[in-house]
Amino acid sequence: MMQDKEQSQSGFVLTSLPWILAAGTVLIYLLTLNSWVTVSSLPITAKITGWDWNTTIASPLLHVVTYPFRFLPHSIQPVALNVFSAVCAALSLALLARSVALLPHDRTREQRQRERSEFSLLTTRTAWMAPVLAVLVCGLELTFWEHATALTGEMLNLLLFAYVIRCLLEHRLDLRDSWLFRMALVYGLAVTNNWAMIGFFPGLLIALIWIKGASFFDFRFLTRLVASGVLGLLLYLLIPIVEIASVDTTATFWPLFKNQLLTQKLFLMHAPLRSRALVCSLTALLPLLVIGIRWPSTFGDTSSAGAAISSLMFKVVHAMFLAACVWVAFDQGFSPRRLGLGLPFLTFYYLGALSVGYFTGYFLLVCGEDPKKSWDRSSPGMRLVNRLVAAVVWVGVIAVPVALASKNLPLMRFTNGPALRHFSNLTEQALPEQSSAILSEDGISLTLLAATLEAKGDPHHHMLVNTQLLPFHAYQRYMASHHGSRWPVFPLEKLKEPIDAVQLLGLVNELSLSNQVYYLHPSFGYYFEYFYLAPKGIDYEFKAYPLGVIPMPPLTAASIELNQKFWSGMKEEFARLAKPISEKLSDAEYLGRVYSRALNYWGVQLQRNQRLDEARACFEDAQKLNADNVAAVANAKFNENLRSGRADTVQIEQSLLDKLQSYPTWVSFVQICGPVDEPSFCINLGRVFAEGGLYRQAAQELIRAISLKPDNLEARFQLANVYLQGQRPDKVMEVISEMRSQQDIRPLSLASRIELTRLEALASANPTNHQKAEQLLLEAHQKNPQFEQLLLTLAQIYLQSNLYTNALETLDKQLALAPNSINPMLLKSAIYIHIKAYDQALPLLNRVLDLDPKNVAAVINRAIVHFHTGRLEEAKMDYEAILKQNSKDPDAYYRLAEIAKKSNNTSDEIKYYRLYLKYAPAGAEEIKLVTERLKQLNASP
Repeated sequence: MMQDKEQSQSGFVLTSLPWILAAGTVLIYLLTLNSWVTVSSLPITAKITGWDWNTTIASPLLHVVTYPFRFLPHSIQPVALNVFSAVCAALSLALLARSVALLPHDRTREQRQRERSEFSLLTTRTAWMAPVLAVLVCGLELTFWEHATALTGEMLNLLLFAYVIRCLLEHRLDLRDSWLFRMALVYGLAVTNNWAMIGFFPGLLIALIWIKGASFFDFRFLTRLVASGVLGLLLYLLIPIVEIASVDTTATFWPLFKNQLLTQKLFLMHAPLRSRALVCSLTALLPLLVIGIRWPSTFGDTSSAGAAISSLMFKVVHAMFLAACVWVAFDQGFSPRRLGLGLPFLTFYYLGALSVGYFTGYFLLVCGEDPKKSWDRSSPGMRLVNRLVAAVVWVGVIAVPVALASKNLPLMRFTNGPALRHFSNLTEQALPEQSSAILSEDGISLTLLAATLEAKGDPHHHMLVNTQLLPFHAYQRYMASHHGSRWPVFPLEKLKEPIDAVQLLGLVNELSLSNQVYYLHPSFGYYFEYFYLAPKGIDYEFKAYPLGVIPMPPLTAASIELNQKFWSGMKEEFARLAKPISEKLSDAEYLGRVYSRALNYWGVQLQRNQRLDEARACFEDAQKLNADNVAAVANAKFNENLRSGRADTVQIEQSLLDKLQSYPTWVSFVQICGPVDEPSFCINLGRVFAEGGLYRQAAQELIRAISLKPDNLEARFQLANVYLQGQRPDKVMEVISEMRSQQDIRPLSLASRIELTRLEALASANPTNHQKAEQLLLEAHQKNPQFEQLLLTLAQIYLQSNLYTNALETLDKQLALAPNSINPMLLKSAIYIHIKAYDQALPLLNRVLDLDPKNVAAVINRAIVHFHTGRLEEAKMDYEAILKQNSKDPDAYYRLAEIAKKSNNTSDEIKYYRLYLKYAPAGAEEIKLVTERLKQLNASP
């Protein structure tokens, strides 16, 4: 009778309970379901609904199973997709409950004394508690809950993973190989869909061999197992086929196929991900290793004291693992959410919950049940301790899910609440009623706006333009097909890909002539040389600069009041974001970054209009919304200086400097955080802009730096050089005139006066009239022959007028004064190379390298001379020397390939051409030639 009751209990836990739990959890997810999108679900949902220009989902299985949703009415597609994710989550939890029930409880001596069922499955009256707690710990964990209520594709991946685990455990029960063949098929499918499954392959292989033993190596079994896995892997072919079938692509199959594999490889080889995955595995894989071992009854000590110590040791270890796995579910410290670099790592949470189920069952069995045989029973004192431990587990089964729900439900209400939709509505409301062109390099905000316009029933009212994708032909074709005559005609067949900035500027300019143009966020770059931003709430009107105007037009009083009213009305929204941001919710963090950047930008505009107190409030709110916004921190500190009547450079803490240095470039930092209104930042950013050819933006930063620190000569000289590079000689003369007029206030050193003369000469010179510049420089040189830059500048001016003889004579004059001066020799050798007088250039270059063996410019020029004079071995040595200093120099690889070609060394030619393609900048003219040459050599690029 007792055995029948135990079998009935076991049958309920194995068969009925998983479905009951699935029904309960799917109800929870449906009640808390997201009715729109989240930042995490947006990429997938946008492709299915058509909000994204490219509708192909990179995960092939997800592409297949979600394809039918494309035929649903647009209004219900997001909700339907989220319901699908909830169902996948519930099925994953059903498999979790089943898997917990299938775990053997014969691992330790004490378990074997109490559980005597056929397969050592838990058959006690409390057996149901283990899968229930496992399911609730997993299902109420914040990351799991987020992905269960909004489609991100992660729940489908987890469902496949859960099924693989279930197949392994089912095979242990009935030993049918069909479970393993199904597992291999599903694992193959899962690998194509989720790169992380590749990382689990070694563990899966070890588990298979552990379970099967020597029979694993049976040839027939292995053949069928591998065939099942390969069948699943065939899904890798789907995405390249879908891409080729697209009318917007000219790509071929193999590059697309290799790119898919390369993407997975890059994720797997990403060092920070691997190290953090290793930490996460301590509460996911390590407990399973302990569970997988069937421990002996004794460890050599057969005494009662030894048995007691062994028993206590096992209980302590199991308790530590149970506590750690539960602790991780609360997202503390070393949880995947804290360490995952933005990735959910749901498989680790799932494995942790599986361990929670096992360890809960262990304590309910070992501490809640007596051994079957009376002589194995513990002393009364130990039995009392065991009952107390079992009582604690009972309390935990109730308390842990309640605590998780209490902690995470408010956060889920925010995640699935109106915050993201409210942001997108604000974006849409700030746009004009008439059809406009909306530009953005932020794909998220642009796609959210597309979703909002779709919900309003007019998805094509505005042209939504992703400026990051504009250089690509496929995107240009897409925009032309969707917007017809509203989109400028672009002769793509005549344009190289990626399309260069000058051509794209023409397109944007044409858009601005026939449309109002708006930008969705503050930004910097090539377009902003000709257009500026006029803030309008959360959006920015994109206006063309008046002809000849360098500084950004000042804000009007009406504009300031309108924008201040908008940001004042956002205070309550910012307060609601505080808690979710601290909990690192992806939607809240995204909104925090967007609002913080916009507030910081607006604060800078207020500060530059002398509204210092209002600017301070903006900078403070920007920091609260994004603690990593270094720009807002620097601005707040400088604002404090300005309000105290000083314009001193601010000192930033080392931690914030480290964050600043984490950005790859200054421009990327400004694009993410917003501008910094502080003299040293302005000067540095002005230099960076000038180096990138963004002369107007460079001038604006330098003008601001000068207005803050009028005595900063560095900024004034830098501004004059920027005007010179930007071909505004009139502005150069203005700067020079101002500096000279203020000599009584700010006296100039001799070196500064010489530099002003040099700049004046360059500004005065042009290819048809160099007399004034010549006179200025010669007079200055006569008085101050020690400044070699005077004659060097004169030589450069002669070069601009193609007066090579004059330039060479001028350089000879300088070398007569300073025979070992490197710069005149370099310039002279460059002139000889230009006029193909290679034999005259070579002695000069050798002389420079005798004086300065590491002079890169001299090595490059000498390599060119050697190459053109047929000294191929010497040229090769020079280019190899260049690569020792810069291993990514594409020109050096190109020249080495050309040398190999002339030497009939095909293998080196292929090697160096491939290296050239690896490091060549996008749009380089030689790329097409190199690609064609590699095809001629029957070598893939």
